[in-house]
Amino acid sequence: MEIVCVYNDKGGVGKTAISLELGAALATAKKRVLLIDNDPQGSLSSLIAKDVDQIGEGLDAVYAGRNNIIESIQETYIDELYLVPSGAELKKACRDSDKVENIIQSIASFMKTNEDFIDAIDVVIIDNPPSQDGPPMMWINESQRVVIPVIPDEVCYDALIRTYQFLQNQATDFSDKYIVIAPSLVMNRSLHKKYLEAIYSNFLGKNDNTVVSDVKLSNRSDIPESISMRQNLFISHAASDSSLQMKKLCTTVFPWLDENMFAAALEGAAQEKKKRIREKFKKMVMERRKKKINEKKTESEVMSHV
Repeated sequence: MEIVCVYNDKGGVGKTAISLELGAALATAKKRVLLIDNDPQGSLSSLIAKDVDQIGEGLDAVYAGRNNIIESIQETYIDELYLVPSGAELKKACRDSDKVENIIQSIASFMKTNEDFIDAIDVVIIDNPPSQDGPPMMWINESQRVVIPVIPDEVCYDALIRTYQFLQNQATDFSDKYIVIAPSLVMNRSLHKKYLEAIYSNFLGKNDNTVVSDVKLSNRSDIPESISMRQNLFISHAASDSSLQMKKLCTTVFPWLDENMFAAALEGAAQEKKKRIREKFKKMVMERRKKKINEKKTESEVMSHV
């Protein structure tokens, strides 16, 4: 069982989308994934919850000591993908930092040592807010992997340097953590090319624990479109560039994934989904034909009695 944090202290760089799609990819490939929405904005919760109107309490109640982590797990609209939502009072619950730190340490210890949890969940992915205070750093200290999304422009590049230095100085056992810098929302512009080169030049091979993904997630409509359809990217847009790039990012973040087996599992899930859709459509057509036949039969019977 692994704990993965998606983090950058700059907002709007794609943390929530990457958290969701990494989790969805693994779940589609039959890995059991728990998403934890550690952001008071609750965007991840709204995007992935099975019933948005019934989200209710979540991580806020855990931090406040009212619930344990197991009681707060909910289903999502994707099989094998589970969620601990943020909850409406997460920001308030985070104010008592000493209490929250003890709770996070207790949760992480439970996840890493409880045999039932380890049997039930393969990967925990935590979506964090753009903040250096409190729970984000606490979760990073408990994680084995950290994914840092970054848009290759001047402002976000400066934020990447700041974020990386912060992790180096503050993260427990930084040298033992596997860090993946993931360029996101990349457009084919000279400005983006310039800062992509700077990212690769300054961070690729920086040390043994840091990887710069060669995946450049583009600013395409596939991901937001799949989210709005409440469908997995790897099913709704299985052959799209975004899907292919996200698969590659997955195998970068999780090197233990067999690339060929992973791709085959995603393709199999997409084909199975198509098969179910075709069967559903075929059944609907047959029912409509049967209804029309019955209507004509009833009409004929009525006319015969006239």
